[in-house]
Amino acid sequence: MRRMMHPHCVLDFSGEPFGGRTEGRESILDMFRAIQGMMVGSLVFHCHWSILSGDLTAAHWFTTGKPAHGGLYLHRVIAWYQLQDSLIYRFEDFLDTQILAAFWPGGQPCTDFTEAERLVARLESIASPEALARLVALRSAG
Repeated sequence: MRRMMHPHCVLDFSGEPFGGRTEGRESILDMFRAIQGMMVGSLVFHCHWSILSGDLTAAHWFTTGKPAHGGLYLHRVIAWYQLQDSLIYRFEDFLDTQILAAFWPGGQPCTDFTEAERLVARLESIASPEALARLVALRSAG
């Protein structure tokens, strides 16, 4: 990702519990590493579609993984990317905050996965084929 991002890149997340702004490529990469750590390195991105117009790109993607505290994770995001000098200069991620709140209520790992499992099941009906296949594989692997 480093080679795709402008050094002064800005990332805005919406919603709770992990919303906010992160400025600078290295800070953003540190945040991405922390997120992968919460997912014990299992987080995979599955691009469902993207649209490019000039220096703007919109993308709809899903992520799958196994959080360190348990459960099977399926999440969807709509993201806007603004390019400068062919590099990502700004991105705004619009997350499914219900999924985040179910897995990390109040920013802490959940202990009851009932709501998280319900929301993942709801997303399965609209997930991209690649995301769904990986979720099935993760489920089969136990």
